[in-house]
Order: sequence, then C-alpha cells, then structure tokens
Amino acid sequence: MRKDSRFTTLSWFAAAIVAILSVAMANAGELALTSPIMNGLNQVLKASDVLHKALVSKDEEQIEFGVRDILVELEKAKAASLQAKPHERRHLVRMLNTARERLEQTRITYGEERRQSLEVAYNQLVNIVRIYRVDRTYGIFFCPKDRTTWIQKGNRPQNPFRAISETVHREPCGMRVPK
Repeated sequence: MRKDSRFTTLSWFAAAIVAILSVAMANAGELALTSPIMNGLNQVLKASDVLHKALVSKDEEQIEFGVRDILVELEKAKAASLQAKPHERRHLVRMLNTARERLEQTRITYGEERRQSLEVAYNQLVNIVRIYRVDRTYGIFFCPKDRTTWIQKGNRPQNPFRAISETVHREPCGMRVPK
C-alpha cells in the first residue's frame, strides 16, 4: 500500500515539474517590465484590436477613431516606458515611436500608401507581443499571400490588409504563428 502511495506522490510531483517547466518554456524569451509599463502596452494592444476590427469591416469612420485611440495609448505607453531601465527603454521607445509615426501618416494618406503605413505599425505591435510578456489573448498572425503580419484576439484569422473582394470570394488568408 505504501508503494502505491509513494508512486502516486511521485507521479503527481513529476506532473507538477512538467507543468512548471512548460510554463517556463512558454515564457522563455519574453521580457517582463514593470506593471505600469505592461499596463500601458496592454492598453495599446486593446486599442489595436478595435482598429483591427474597423479595418476588417472597412468602416472608415471607425478606422479614424481607432487610429486616434491607439495614438493616445501609444503616447501613454511611451510616457510609462520612461521608467524602464535605459537598455530596456531604448528598444521599446523605438518600437512605440515607429508605430506612432506610421499611424500618424495613415491620417493623411489613402490607398496603398495608407495600407503600407498600417502594415509597418502593426509589425511594431507584433514585435511588442513577441518580445514582452503582454496579454496572452493577443495572437500573432501571418498571411503568406501578401506577407503581412498583424495581431488580433481569437484564433480565426481576419487579415485587416486584404481587399474586401478577396475575403468574400476566398478563404481568409492568415494563420496564427507562435510567439
């Protein structure tokens, strides 16, 4: 009877170690920042999700609101990031600035130029999701047809950069990729 009890305890202990190692491996390579900075980055991601939905639905009014809101959140995140250590701050501020600059540009451009600016901005947000330990409900997606990357919530890809005619007649282009 003791052998069974000891075996059960060892099995439970082995399972616990595997679970701990799985979590550690899942978070390997992700950097943790202070809580105010992480909150700021998560607010940027939340605003980017609103913009993503507007882009997918091609709602120009909501796109304008989405761009405005994400710009506000980018400035807040940048201000919070000034509390980070210099070596952490430099790279993060560069990504936030690039996203902000490209989103500002979308306010005065249309068509292909606007789409390219949005792609660059979303690439910076993808980098933030890859590098930092942000809200894990945001996934990174890639479309091999137009070679775009973006972030969104959920598992069903909704490419914000594909033309409406292509998404109506074909399957949505995109797949979730590992962080």
